[in-house]
Amino acid sequence: MMEKRFRKVRTAADEIRAWPHAIWRYGHPEPEVGIVGWGSTAGPAREAIDRALADGMKAAAFFPRFLSPLPEAELSAFVAPLKAVIVPELNYRGQLADIIQGRFCMQIHRLNKFTGQAFTAGEIYRKIAAVYSEWVVPTSA
Repeated sequence: MMEKRFRKVRTAADEIRAWPHAIWRYGHPEPEVGIVGWGSTAGPAREAIDRALADGMKAAAFFPRFLSPLPEAELSAFVAPLKAVIVPELNYRGQLADIIQGRFCMQIHRLNKFTGQAFTAGEIYRKIAAVYSEWVVPTSA
């Protein structure tokens, strides 16, 4: 019975992957900092990426339309070359960040907000700028 269920999940993952808009990827073609998110954070993330690109930062965003099944191959290809990954989430615990950290064994820069208000582009941009300056272009001592 479990084998049948997991075959269905694999089939669903393959079908979803074939959809033209299953994954939204935006920003620099060779980013150093990446944002991974989903849902309502996409709009503010896009604006934040635009600001970061205008300021000379190599940043991009990856937003899957579905979290289950997670598009692991595509997500892995996105995060592998990055120097830093930021996960903005509108919740206290940061469940998506936990999943990414667990699956890919990498440090995640979390941006959690749990006030009931949506992210602004400025909040996400400030996190990109802070992470970029600390992790991508560290100052010499």
